Amino acid sequence: MEVCYICGKETDYHCQDCGEPVCEDCLTPFTLQNQIDYNLCSTCYDGYQARRRMEYVRKEEAKDIANKLRIERNKKASIRYWKPENIEKRRVARQKRRKEQFDQRLKNIQEAISIVNDWFKL
Repeated sequence: MEVCYICGKETDYHCQDCGEPVCEDCLTPFTLQNQIDYNLCSTCYDGYQARRRMEYVRKEEAKDIANKLRIERNKKASIRYWKPENIEKRRVARQKRRKEQFDQRLKNIQEAISIVNDWFKL
């Protein structure tokens, strides 16, 4: 029999992470939140939780930085979008696109009329 390194009770269990002898009272119990199905001492579990929290904080900080960069990029794009020369370019492009669409529709209608006229010639 060995002695638990946390509380000093006799035990047969060993922590899977650190390999130290741990009594049943000092083991991390299985719960729905942690779902640990192996022997893990409370000290190692606390370290595991701290690493998870630090990783979460790092991810959140990275999200915040990315969000700030996105906001700055959107501000710059908005400024470019509303410049008078860019507004004029979009207006001219829209007029050109509408003219092309109108010409295509006119061509399609003329084609349809010629097909119908060919039917009646027979």
